[in-house]
Amino acid sequence: MAIKAGAFFLKGLARYDHYWINVRLPSIGVRQKLKGDGYGGMAQLGVRIGGGGFFAEPSVSVDYTRSSIDTITVAGSRLGFGDTDGLRGRAGLRVGSTMRSGGTTTSVYLKGEAIHEFKGEDRLNFANGSFDLGFVNRRLNTYGRGTVGVTIASGTNVRGFLEAFGDVGQRYRGGGGRAGLAISF
Repeated sequence: MAIKAGAFFLKGLARYDHYWINVRLPSIGVRQKLKGDGYGGMAQLGVRIGGGGFFAEPSVSVDYTRSSIDTITVAGSRLGFGDTDGLRGRAGLRVGSTMRSGGTTTSVYLKGEAIHEFKGEDRLNFANGSFDLGFVNRRLNTYGRGTVGVTIASGTNVRGFLEAFGDVGQRYRGGGGRAGLAISF
């Protein structure tokens, strides 16, 4: 969902995931099928300043996710993932340029964001008889993300993007990329 009012925009996304997981441990003869569910949403509010040649988009957003996965049971032992919740806020600025050639529009951009995890401590529990051992993956402190990307649209039917990002925080480093293609009929 996207709503525009002049230079302002509001974007939203809701999602549901269902997981089918096959666990195979041939050395001890275990084959289990697990299931899980996840749902969440995102809302982003921003403003686009500038025209086609150059633009700047300050924005803020909030993301929420919740997921649960079945417990693995092997020879009297249980490995439980528990329900996980995540709540993340972002504030950032995207700057870029848009070029048009014939029926093709290309945008290149750079983005910087501050990301704060308000909630999100994943848990793993191992139990066997009276023995119970729990692990917690503590939520991240505030960290920064830098992104570089390009989007290409050919007419109104074909759109694609390519993006790479890097994360830097006090106790966290990461990065990755993503790509997508949409064809309308």
